[in-house]
Amino acid sequence: MKKLSFIAGFFFLGTLLQNGTFASQETAVSAGGAKDQASKEPLAAKVGKKTLTIEEINRQRDQMLGGRLSEQKALSPELAKKSFEIIRDQWVIFTLLTEAAEHNRKALEKDTEIGSAIQKAVSQILMGAYVDKFLKANINPAALKKAYDASLKDPKLQIYVATLRAIFVDSEDIAKSVIKALKGGASFVKLAEAKSVEKTSGKEGGLLPTTLESKLPAAYQKALKELKPGGFTENPLPISGKWSILQLEKRAIATFEQAESELRDRESRKQMSILLARLAKDKKYGVAFYNESGEPTQELSPLFADPTTEDGAKAEAALPPSK
Repeated sequence: MKKLSFIAGFFFLGTLLQNGTFASQETAVSAGGAKDQASKEPLAAKVGKKTLTIEEINRQRDQMLGGRLSEQKALSPELAKKSFEIIRDQWVIFTLLTEAAEHNRKALEKDTEIGSAIQKAVSQILMGAYVDKFLKANINPAALKKAYDASLKDPKLQIYVATLRAIFVDSEDIAKSVIKALKGGASFVKLAEAKSVEKTSGKEGGLLPTTLESKLPAAYQKALKELKPGGFTENPLPISGKWSILQLEKRAIATFEQAESELRDRESRKQMSILLARLAKDKKYGVAFYNESGEPTQELSPLFADPTTEDGAKAEAALPPSK
């Protein structure tokens, strides 16, 4: 088993705890200390009222093995003991330091930098929760269906999916030679099978899963604008350290199911525009805008224009797209 440095292991455990891998249980322990009286599960460690059970360690060990429980059972006694101790000890370290920090919180917060950092972290959590709650309250299946129906009537709003074939190669020179062969009449499917270094799609003649155009890499989206079904890109496209040649198999208006993620992104941007516009106008927040000369101005960014009004028509587009 490869040894982890103390620091690496410590922060690894911190990530696990933040992600909720371990569920700290604030329960009583019997005088003998063998079992948690509430859950009846054998304990691996205890810090104050927080406990770590053997079952939680086994579950974490299984996750580290990629969920292959049979492989976990096949661990040698020595490796099983060592991995148990690593997970247990690092949980104790993290929990103990967290408890100590909480006990010393008031003293720590007297430090201006620490107090500011804590307040910033709290504000970010609250802001995220506030926005998330607002979006969940205003984005529902009916709103998405309404947006989809509107997109079908407006060419500027239509959402497309594309079915592509691609040949991936290791260098630009090889990509150029493939393009030359295609221009000479060679079959894209056969070249993909013979030349593509991406073997999974290569075996299928370069066929890629049908994808929302908006989810494709920017270079692919730009290239698609010039292609008709059956056409291929005549310039190599760099992608993730490789080079690619694309052929457009099919382009179609997305079904509601295919478009749902993009519709949700669009509706999120719209609702954020509405929220920002209303907050900026709310007198209790006292928002005021000034120009670069420091003079008051009534000229507002589209980010603060209500998209439900004619004047705010550009607000949604001004917000950055969701990832």
